[in-house]
Amino acid sequence: MTVTATVEPEAIHDADGNPDSQLESPGRMHLALAEATLWMVHLAAALQFRRVFETDDFLLRVLALFTVTSASSVLARLRRLPTAASTAASVAVTLVVAAWLWFPSTTAWGVPTAETLRVALDSLGESAEQFRTVIAPTEALVGFQLLVGLALSASVLFADWAAFRLRATLEALTPATVIYLFTAVLAPRYGNTSSALWFAPAALVHIVCHRAWLASRTIAWLGSSPDEGASGLRLRGLFTAMAAILVAFALVPQVPGLHDEPIVRWREQDGGSTQRDTVSPIVDVRGRLLRQTNRVMFTVRSTSPAYWRLTSLNNFDGRIWSSSAEFQEADGRLPTVARDAVRSRRVIQDFQVESLGALWAPAAFEARELPSASGPMLWDSESSTLIVDDSLPSSDGLRYSVASEVPVLDPELLRFAGGPEDRALLDTYLALPADLPPVVREEADRVVAGLDNRYDRARALQDFFHSSRFRYSTEVPSGHGNDALVAFLESGAGYCEQFAGTYAAMARAVGLPSRVAVGFTSGDADPEDPTFYRVRGVHAHAWPEVHFPGIGWVPFEPTKGRGIPGAESYTGLAEAQEHGPDDAATTTTASTTTTSPLRSGTSAPSPPATTAPPPARGTSVGASEVTETTGRQWAALVMTAVLVVMVGTILAAPWLRRRLRRRHDDRRSQVLGAWADVMDPLRWRTGVIATASETHQELAVRAAPHLGELSPTLSELADLATSAAWSPESPSPAQTERATILAQEFRQKVLTAQPPSQRLRRRLSWREAFGRVRPSY
Repeated sequence: MTVTATVEPEAIHDADGNPDSQLESPGRMHLALAEATLWMVHLAAALQFRRVFETDDFLLRVLALFTVTSASSVLARLRRLPTAASTAASVAVTLVVAAWLWFPSTTAWGVPTAETLRVALDSLGESAEQFRTVIAPTEALVGFQLLVGLALSASVLFADWAAFRLRATLEALTPATVIYLFTAVLAPRYGNTSSALWFAPAALVHIVCHRAWLASRTIAWLGSSPDEGASGLRLRGLFTAMAAILVAFALVPQVPGLHDEPIVRWREQDGGSTQRDTVSPIVDVRGRLLRQTNRVMFTVRSTSPAYWRLTSLNNFDGRIWSSSAEFQEADGRLPTVARDAVRSRRVIQDFQVESLGALWAPAAFEARELPSASGPMLWDSESSTLIVDDSLPSSDGLRYSVASEVPVLDPELLRFAGGPEDRALLDTYLALPADLPPVVREEADRVVAGLDNRYDRARALQDFFHSSRFRYSTEVPSGHGNDALVAFLESGAGYCEQFAGTYAAMARAVGLPSRVAVGFTSGDADPEDPTFYRVRGVHAHAWPEVHFPGIGWVPFEPTKGRGIPGAESYTGLAEAQEHGPDDAATTTTASTTTTSPLRSGTSAPSPPATTAPPPARGTSVGASEVTETTGRQWAALVMTAVLVVMVGTILAAPWLRRRLRRRHDDRRSQVLGAWADVMDPLRWRTGVIATASETHQELAVRAAPHLGELSPTLSELADLATSAAWSPESPSPAQTERATILAQEFRQKVLTAQPPSQRLRRRLSWREAFGRVRPSY
């Protein structure tokens, strides 16, 4: 015989939410869990923005805003307001709370005003301008924070409407999933696995809880109540979801061929492109300085310290410095623009890129040869830039050797530099936006007034930025567009991005062909091996270069606290940089290389090495290898911890249930608890499970033929339980003690009669642990 408890389906809410109150449904606990897990999904989505911004200061305000939106939406729904009224009320509450959180000084007695709207729109406009130039991680401007908060609030409103009015499970998660994917696109280099470990479980848990809520309201279940069926669905769903997550994060990264070369190179066009699309590297400098301060970007063994240059930027549109380049295969000698009889010193470098997370490959200016590389590389001669080709996502893990010719310059050589200059070069490197603020030209004219020589003008601009008017500070917003130029000239506070960008703009304004170079200072020399350098995020840098006829591009250093190695003769600045944890004091290593004239058409001798050298003493394995190993270790650790918790919970659940039943102080509950304690042993021995329609004695009579010598024990315990359940008087202490003794005796005899293998299977069964065993008669 099977007893079925059937739930009459409640009226499903229409779009206006007008049926019976959800508070009165038997699934009110399931509803609360579904609502809570939907909020957790949005919490997980909000946490993803920690990858996008440099600090977590934004998080509390964003959480407060969408939490208020969620609470107002739930309250309006439970009050059975129509959808339109509910949405209007939630939107109004959201906007008022946003004003309190971000613009409290513009409100009047807590009510937003026209000034609130104006300030909010200004903040959003500033963020929109910055969005086109910055890359993650960036500063959490007020406008960015407001956009994130409003986006999550809108997602919460839609999700609540879809999940609890339309009863659509997957559709409700669409906005939050889009937000999550948006952060992954903005910050693809940071925490992809860890962020998925937050969002994926939250989404799966909500799906399970939402389906359990729907089941509790609409489905007929076998057992004593429909609520038990919904709970079983939720429990099984949670176990399945967690198992799927463990498999995904522990096993998928180990799939053979996952990291191999692609079968189809969809990015390649016409047999292999020579162009790579990327964000200007100058916008990444602040993120490296602040968030990756001590992370090793790359290591290099070099015959001389230098600025390790990534690329140069030749276009300035008033918002950002960017570059346009055409690349060709880099193999052996690198084509360059010849210099006219300028002495140079040869610098040999062996690089191991660790965690640049970019396509560029650093080298001392000016690279002339690429004797060896562990991966395919491309070269642009005009900007003197090395990059990896389309077959590699970044230069991380790359090993290569470079031979550079660093010109030996002095003031007299630069003062008397002369010769024809290409018209196209001047058009490109003197171009300025039409809306360049007048103050930039005026200030540049004032600095170089009375100076006609190109070197004297370039040096005067450099010395201008080293005056007491300016100071180095990273506590300023990132950016180097027109507004940033004006702000920098007014405040005098900035870091290399502002120093280099402003110098180059002012240099062009007074007729000096210039561009911005981006890269790193020399890095920390190994105390035991001064030719080996560890270059960290703190060494990220940008500096200007000025073109001199017959000589080429010459770097200058306007940033305070920095000095180019080997350039003191014409910059007047000794070598200087910010140091990482391995090198607290400034050290300068004199070059021991010889100098030789370099003439047009003359090939510099090649170094003997033909393959990438092995890692130098003191180096570590590649960042990709470290990340991969660490990821596997963490995945294994997490998987082991989860399995231990799951097994421990299964083993402890029956004991915990019995302990909770025995904690009741009244004797009636203790006797009924003793009866409940023998239900599992009774099922193990006979397969009989109590039904909701039979009394204690009826169950004892039904099970008696299968119990043998234990039948009298169960019958006596049934009499005590019947008396405790229905008698107006509480059981006596003797009856309570007798019930406990009978239950223990019954349980012990059943356990003793079971073979060890059967006891082990039962102890490891999650159905046994959580009382979800189906009836069998």
